[in-house]
Amino acid sequence: MTAGFDPKHRFANFGLAARRFGGTWRSGVPLAAWSQFARSWPVWLAGSALALFAAFLLDGASVAWARQLPGPVRYFFDVLTDYGKSAWLLYPTGLFAVVLLLADWRSVDRRIAAAWTELGILAGFAFISIAGSGILTNLVKQLIGRGRPILFDSEGPFDLDPFQFNYAYASFPSGHSTTVGALAVVLAVIIPRLRRTAFAVCALIAISRVAVGAHYPSDIVAGFMVGAAFTWFYALALAAAGIGFAVTPSGTIKARAVAIRGVFGRSHGLSRASSGLWSALAGKPRKMSA
Repeated sequence: MTAGFDPKHRFANFGLAARRFGGTWRSGVPLAAWSQFARSWPVWLAGSALALFAAFLLDGASVAWARQLPGPVRYFFDVLTDYGKSAWLLYPTGLFAVVLLLADWRSVDRRIAAAWTELGILAGFAFISIAGSGILTNLVKQLIGRGRPILFDSEGPFDLDPFQFNYAYASFPSGHSTTVGALAVVLAVIIPRLRRTAFAVCALIAISRVAVGAHYPSDIVAGFMVGAAFTWFYALALAAAGIGFAVTPSGTIKARAVAIRGVFGRSHGLSRASSGLWSALAGKPRKMSA
C-alpha cells in the first residue's frame, strides 16, 4: 500500500492532536479529575504549611546562608541552577511532538505507529505541563510582585510591589522551581521507578535558586508546588479523558505504554521503530508484515 506525500494529511495531524488533548475539557472530565486531585489534599496542605514556615522562619536567614557559601559550593549551584530553565525541556519535547505530527503514519506498520503515538502523547503531556505551569507562575509573579533577595538589605524579605514587570520584583513563586516541580511529576507518572530520584534531583535544583541568591525558600517551595499540582491535575484530566494515562484502583496514575513496550522492548525494536519513523516522515510505501 502506498501512502504518498500528502501535506494536507500531515498538517491535519495537528488538528487531530488538538482535538485529542482538548478531550480534557469534555463534559464531566474536569470534575472527575478534581475529584481525584482532592484526594491528595494532605500533600498540598503540607506543602502550603511548609511554604508558610519557610516565609516566616527561613527566608531572612537564607540570604546570609547563600552569601557565606564556599566558592566551590557556590560554583556547583551556579551550574546546577541552569538546568531549571524551562527551555531545556520545552524545546526538545515541542520539537519531538512537531516531528511526529508532520509524519504520515499511514505508511508504517500500525504497531510502530501506535508506539510513536504513545510517545508523542507523553511528550505533549510534558510540554503542556511545563509550559502551562510556567505561564501560571509568571502571572502570579506579577500579581504579587515580591522583591528578590537582591533587595533584602534595603527592603527586607516581604517587599511587595505588584505589576512592576521586572526581574527585581518577580521572586514569588520561583519559575525554575515550578519547572522542576512539573518535571518531577512528569517523570514520576511516566517512569514510576524513578520517582524518588526525580524528586530528589529536582528538589536540589530548586534549592540552587536560594543558593545563588535568586529566591527565598518560600519562593521555591511555592514554585515547586505549583508545578507539581498543575502537572498532577493535568495527568488526572488526561486519564479521565482516556488519553495517555489511566488511574489505577489504588489512585495512582499509570502511563499507557503497551505499544511502546511491544515495539521497543523487542529485539531490534529501536531500529525497527526508527525505520518506521523515517518511512512516515519520507512518505515511503508501507511494508506489509508477513
